[in-house]
Amino acid sequence: MSIEALNKINQQIEDLSKELNLDYKPNLVAISKTKPKESILILYESGQKHFGENYVQEIIEKAKELPKDIKWHFVGHLQSNKAKSLVQLDNLYVIETIDTIKLAKILNKLLAQQKRTLNIMIQVDISHEGTKSGCSENDLPDLTKFILEKCPNLKLIGLMSLGNPNSIEEFEQMKKLKAQLIEKFEIDKNQFDLSFGTSQDFEEAIKHGSNSVRIGTTLFGPRACKKK
Repeated sequence: MSIEALNKINQQIEDLSKELNLDYKPNLVAISKTKPKESILILYESGQKHFGENYVQEIIEKAKELPKDIKWHFVGHLQSNKAKSLVQLDNLYVIETIDTIKLAKILNKLLAQQKRTLNIMIQVDISHEGTKSGCSENDLPDLTKFILEKCPNLKLIGLMSLGNPNSIEEFEQMKKLKAQLIEKFEIDKNQFDLSFGTSQDFEEAIKHGSNSVRIGTTLFGPRACKKK
């Protein structure tokens, strides 16, 4: 785990933003799954505010003990029966992995009961591997329409993918899907992001339109065994 690595990545993102003449700075989400709270706190105290977790119980435990202004991203597969526990988090910033109408409906109902809204992203199965979660490209328009028209407590802020590293073709397809949805549903392009790119390929991802990159290994080192 390295503050130097955090500073280096932030500088790379800033330099690339200037080089590409972007009118926004891509967001860095530190993926802290399986990592101890102490490691998260070190990066937090160095200015990092966005952190991502894959497991509901882990994000709940960490959020209870870490600073309340951390913006938590849930980036793992969300089972319907765990949705209620997840949306109890006051500083849950976004769920990036909505992939079915059923899940959207459940979350919207839970949030309506709390009288609050929550940022969400639709996860797209862009690699077509069958081993990753995500909405198919064919089902994407219907899911988008359902969320926009039937889920007032869900604020759709973009698309997310867990594609193959350095896959320019997949990056470009995500960019294309974003453009299609913006046109079809008259979405504000400045309020609709793309989340893809990791430690291996975040610079290439930014070059191909990613607004939010998810970096874990470079910041925290290799993963430990999965925590249930």
